Amino acid sequence: MRELIYAKLVALEPSVDVYLGSADLLPPSSSVLITDTGLVVVYQPYEAASFSAGILSVEITDAEVEAIGAPLLW
Repeated sequence: MRELIYAKLVALEPSVDVYLGSADLLPPSSSVLITDTGLVVVYQPYEAASFSAGILSVEITDAEVEAIGAPLLW
């Protein structure tokens, strides 16, 4: 799951500098929203990128979670 979130963060925009360098260094987010279609993971400034990148969020669908073999717990 961490690799999927990291890949989505890196793909947000070329202007977003994800400074962590690898998925292994991505900290768990304390802000995860459950939606009708999956999850939204939110990172505050400095958690995954520079302050100028602002609040970053990535949506992960149920299908993406199932595709990596993770259980749906919601």
